[in-house]
Amino acid sequence: MSFNQYLRSGDSGCDAVFDQSRLVEAANSSATTYANAFNSGDSLHPNDAGMLAIANGVDLGWFAALPSVNTPAACGHLMVGEGLTTAQTLLSCGGNIALRTQNDGWLSVMQSGATLWSSRISGSQGVEIRMLEDGNLVMYDARGAIVWTTIPGGI
Repeated sequence: MSFNQYLRSGDSGCDAVFDQSRLVEAANSSATTYANAFNSGDSLHPNDAGMLAIANGVDLGWFAALPSVNTPAACGHLMVGEGLTTAQTLLSCGGNIALRTQNDGWLSVMQSGATLWSSRISGSQGVEIRMLEDGNLVMYDARGAIVWTTIPGGI
């Protein structure tokens, strides 16, 4: 089995593989030669068309996607790796204070239904918040970009 075949197999242990050789290899080559259209001439490096084929083969969504967020396990606490997605609420153990990610993309703190604070005053709309290992609470937009943080410049 070749190295590439091993990486492509389920036995490799890889979560995912971006297989650029498949994008530029010659037909029936067993991934050992470039297609003529992608060969720079030295048979070791792709030419500009080959580089473009590789770049076009990258799904940019891979870089923006966030892993699933864990919902809080206890009232009143967000532990590392826990968070809220749109329209979810974390209640205080007494039930009168709520941290909520609203449908309009803003994070708010509410007491008995009245808004005490909203990220609208200090940030952009988001779709999810997460508690990070450093204690920073971070809000992300749909592309995975940080739009609000409790530690300015903390990321």
